[in-house]
Amino acid sequence: ELSNIGNKYNVEFVNYDTFFNDLPESAKSTAPPKGDPKAPIFGLPNIVTGNVRVVVQIPMVDLQILGFLTHILKHENIHVDQNRRSNIDYILPDPKNRTSYFSDKNEIMAFSQSIADLLINMDRGRDINDCLSKINKNPLYQDIKKYVDEKTLKRYHKYIYLYLEMEFEKRNEESNRHN
Repeated sequence: ELSNIGNKYNVEFVNYDTFFNDLPESAKSTAPPKGDPKAPIFGLPNIVTGNVRVVVQIPMVDLQILGFLTHILKHENIHVDQNRRSNIDYILPDPKNRTSYFSDKNEIMAFSQSIADLLINMDRGRDINDCLSKINKNPLYQDIKKYVDEKTLKRYHKYIYLYLEMEFEKRNEESNRHN
C-alpha cells in the first residue's frame, strides 16, 4: 500500500534487502544493520532516481510510524533538494561516527528541519519563541548537542530558527486563507 501511495509522489518504499543490494560497495559498511530495532524505518535519497527512498523493516505501519514517516520525508526531501542543486555525488558520512555525521553541512540543514518540526508538532510550540524555549528538552537536539562543537551548534540554531520561521509563516498563510 505504501508503494502505491509513494509512486504518486515519487517516493520509493523498499525492503532492507533491496536497499542494501542497491548500495555501492563503498557504502555497505556504513549501512544500518538489517533488523535494527532502532531503525525500523529510515530514509535516504536515491542518487540514481533522485527520489526519496524509504526503507521499511517492519511488517506493519501504525499511526506512530506514520507520524515518524512524515519527519523522514521532510528530512530526506531536504537532501533531495541539496543533491539537485549540487553537481557532486553526495556521500553520506558514517552515521555511526556521530560527530562527523551531525557536523556534516547537509545533515545540519536536514536535522535542523527535523528539530523544528518536532518542536512544533511534538512539543506543541505555539510560536517561534515558545519552540525555542523548549529546545533543550528536545531529545534529537540533545543528542546532536553532545557531538558537535559550538560553531556547528550555532549553525543548527540558525537553521532551526529559519525553519521555524518558514513553518509559522506557512501556518499563518493557511489560517488567513480559511478565515
